[in-house]
Order: sequence, then structure tokens, then C-alpha cells
Amino acid sequence: MKSKRVLAGIVLTVFLLGIVLISQKERGVVSAASLLRFWGINYETELSEGKYYEMVDENGSALTMTALPVHIGDEFWTADNKHYKVTKVRDNVAYAKCLGTEDIAWKAEWDDIPVATSIPVQGEQKDDTTIGIYHTHSDESYSPTDGTSSIRANGGIFKVGNVLSEKLKSMGFNVYHDKTPHDPHDAGAYHRSRRTAVKLLKKQPTVQFDVHRDAVPASVYAAEIGGQAVTKIKLVVGRQNQNKQANLEFAKTMKAAMDKTNPGLFEGIFLAKGNYNQDLGPRMMLIEVGSDTNSREEAQKGVALFADAVPKALGVYQNKASQPGTKQISAPDANRSKSGSWPAIWWLLGAVVVGGIAFLVISTGSFGGSWKKIKEFTGSEFGKRRQK
Repeated sequence: MKSKRVLAGIVLTVFLLGIVLISQKERGVVSAASLLRFWGINYETELSEGKYYEMVDENGSALTMTALPVHIGDEFWTADNKHYKVTKVRDNVAYAKCLGTEDIAWKAEWDDIPVATSIPVQGEQKDDTTIGIYHTHSDESYSPTDGTSSIRANGGIFKVGNVLSEKLKSMGFNVYHDKTPHDPHDAGAYHRSRRTAVKLLKKQPTVQFDVHRDAVPASVYAAEIGGQAVTKIKLVVGRQNQNKQANLEFAKTMKAAMDKTNPGLFEGIFLAKGNYNQDLGPRMMLIEVGSDTNSREEAQKGVALFADAVPKALGVYQNKASQPGTKQISAPDANRSKSGSWPAIWWLLGAVVVGGIAFLVISTGSFGGSWKKIKEFTGSEFGKRRQK
């Protein structure tokens, strides 16, 4: 009787989870990363306020600082195009080995490529390019200006997003700036913002920006460009999704464009362990606009300069994708996230089944005992059915 109850419980659990996951799949919110968060495994949770990681090279020289978690295997590209990989993390210090210098510089031949707003987008004949903007951490603010580093559901980061949106619109882009709050600023924020990202993807944006600010000393992002104080921009790419390489290549193109339009604006590219909802498409870019210790005015000036690089980067990127022999990468597509979530669903269902088997092993004391219980249950049930 006990074994029947256990097996019935497992079947019921799998059935209910299947219903929940399929319903979530239709809303586009299921991913391997979200399922890891379901089990309490999260690689995107930032350190508590006032704490951060420092990344240093083999000589102990500082490369960058970040409030995002840093893991062995994470990578970083500096302003001078040096490529580093984290080999050890100890006491909030990440030690990175230099892998060499990459050619990420702006190419002279790219100067003749039309900007994105004047060329067909993804093979469609239209005169504008659509861009999506949203904020996973809707509370993020700038202490010197906003008086605090966090304002629930109405952070200063929205005003930074407004500047980016208005600047891009003035260039002729069609911009959708979604200000849906995703509070609290916890491990579930990216799961909640995934719904917003999927909703924006229905507009078929060529690129989508998740706009954040960091939480490190102000000096990390402070810069002076054109005689004005601004914040630098860091690009973050999650390395746990199928679009990692495409998003990383786009980040490098953005870096080259930033160097061309406003040298000194680029802080770095951080390839971090995590997903950051970038499995949804090949141009899903997380940007850090300064830190909570910088002023919001400086961040707004910095993000306005960042906007200058967007049309150049998209022009080059579209040109690369349309060249013969180059694989065409389509725009982010919400339908893609739905089809891509089936492996995650089967992964979780499999985990439930394995968990049920493990429970049987523990309750019976051995694999043999578990198998005996299963045979007793199935034999009993099928025997009753034959008698009927």
C-alpha cells in the first residue's frame, strides 16, 4: 500500500508539473536558467550592497570591479582589447589569466557602410529599425542624485533609459521602452523580467537592451569625454545560453563602434556565468551604465554617447550577416524561446522522476528493494485489471 501511494505521488507530481510548465512555456518564460532558479540555483544574484568583486591580472593589477557574481571560467575584455579568463576566485577577488589581445578595433572599410536606419532590416523592406529597452532591476538608482541606491519600482535607472530611448528616437529608430517594474531586486528578478522581454520581442526588435547600473566605487566608471563628466558603459553577456557566441560577437561590434564614436566610453565586456534572458535572441544586450556611486546626470550623458554607437554597430552587423557565405542571424523572436524551452521542460520532468526513484531507494534501503516495490505495484495493478 505504501509503495502504491509513493508511485501515485510521483505520477501526480510529474503530471502537475507538466501542466504548469506547458502553461508557462506558452507565456515564453521557461528556460534552463529559470528552472535552475526553481531549484534554488542562481548565478545572477548580485552581492549585497557595499560588496563587490575585484578582477585582477597575474600581476595583481586591477582589471575591473563588478557587483555581479564572478566564477572560474568567466571572461573579460578590456578597453585595449586584452582578453582575460578567470582562473581562481577567493574572498571576492577574481584572478584572471591573459589569453592575448584580440582585433576588436573599428575597421576603416566599415566607415562606408550605411547606418542601420537606412538599410533593410532582417531582409524586410522598411525604413526604420526597432529597438527594445527594459529594466530587470527597476529599483536601481544613483545615490549622489537620487539620494539612495534603490527606489522600489521607480529607480533612477528609468530616467537613464528615457535618455537612451529619446536619443535613439531622434536618430530615426522605432523604440519601445518598457517600464514594467520587476521588484524586488532578488534572485527572481530575471524570471519576472523574462515576461517583459518576451512581450517586447513581439515587436521584432533588431536589438534589445536591458539597462542596469553597477554597484562599485565611482572611479571604475568615471570618465571625461568631450569636456564633460560621464560614466563608462560595460557590456554583459551570459555564457549559459545557446546564443552566447552571437551575443558576444554583437558586444564586440558594439565595443568597436563605441571606440569609433566616443573613445574612452567603453569599460569592458564581461562574459559571466548565467543566462540573463539572452537565450531569447542573438542581440539581447545587458548594459551597465555607471554605478550607484556615480551621479545620474553622468550616467545619462554616458548612455547618450552610447546611443551614438548603436546605428554604426547595427549597420556593420547587418552587413556582416548579409555577406555571401555568412550565416544569417534573424532578429530575436518570441516563438524561438517557446520552442527552445522544451528541452528544459523534459530536463525538469526527468529530474522529478530521478528524484522519485531516489526517494524509493532511500525509503527501501536499496535499489533491489526499490525495484521489488515497483514490480509488486505494477504486478498488483495489472493483475487486478486482468481479473476484471
